[in-house]
Amino acid sequence: MERILIVDDEPMIRKGLTTLLQQYSASVKSVRAANNGEQALAMIREECPDVVFTDIRMPIMDGLELCRALRAEFPFIPVVVISGYNDFSYAQQCIHFGVREYMIKPVDRKDVYQVMSRLSGQSDKQSFSLVRYNEIMDDIEQAIWTLNHNRLTIGLSDLREHCNSTVHTVKQHQRFLAETFELLIKKLQARDFIPYVTYQDESAPSTLAALLSTFESYVEILFQELQMMRSGVYRDPIEEVLVYIQGHLSEDIHLEQMAEIVGLTPSYFSYLFKKKTNDTFVQYRTSKRMELAKKLLCNPQYKILDVCLDVGYKDYPHFTKTFKKMTGYSPSEYRSIMGIK
Repeated sequence: MERILIVDDEPMIRKGLTTLLQQYSASVKSVRAANNGEQALAMIREECPDVVFTDIRMPIMDGLELCRALRAEFPFIPVVVISGYNDFSYAQQCIHFGVREYMIKPVDRKDVYQVMSRLSGQSDKQSFSLVRYNEIMDDIEQAIWTLNHNRLTIGLSDLREHCNSTVHTVKQHQRFLAETFELLIKKLQARDFIPYVTYQDESAPSTLAALLSTFESYVEILFQELQMMRSGVYRDPIEEVLVYIQGHLSEDIHLEQMAEIVGLTPSYFSYLFKKKTNDTFVQYRTSKRMELAKKLLCNPQYKILDVCLDVGYKDYPHFTKTFKKMTGYSPSEYRSIMGIK
């Protein structure tokens, strides 16, 4: 890799990459830079580089158009896309134009050198292959669409392996997985399936394994949504549960029990419940119990202990503590305010 061309409209990015690549190896003889695709194409026609590093979003001629032109004129030149996270869906289109590597800004020395080693044939480590990624996404989409859970398990395993083989920070992986889920949704929407689920993983990233587990749970939810639709079950399962809760507030009801009643997995049920009520199952159950408790406390024939039992609390101190937390008053104080002695 003697001649390298960097294409990016940000001067600091061009300067930083130039420095990194000049320091990579004595074999690097020339590192040139262009600030848009049109300028880059003209420079390539004058002197053909051994590799091109390009951004996606640029003025005059963007990275996608540059990749299209290179595929037509110089298909032998390896192209590496270096772009911002939000450009990932756009970068996917570059697969058709021979792009084989994708790097997420900001890139560091390790990222750049790993790709250079791969392109030079000096390393067996994988960088991010858009071609392989696209194959995995097609497999996952097809598995969901055909309700083939075994195939889905294999596809998710392939994605996990693919992520583990790349060198990115946990934060970069978090963003990548969110974008991947968004891409999967778009693929399914193109088949006229409009999923109810939306990806929400705003917690501080911990490990790649944890991020992948969260991602896989959301994909399972997609699978179940389509499975429900295909089975002809169009009822709102959460509405059924809300009615059930209201009639069984004195009982010890749990999320897992409710999920089983409506035929959903606990994780999917929990997601739908929060989507419908803006509360977790426990928060909603507690608020309904306290609403009933306030009504019963207004009836002087009820002893406070009886109210406690009728709203599902066997532990009287726990009931009074929860009631005060929800209303600002203890049960006896609430009765006094209502004029009941």
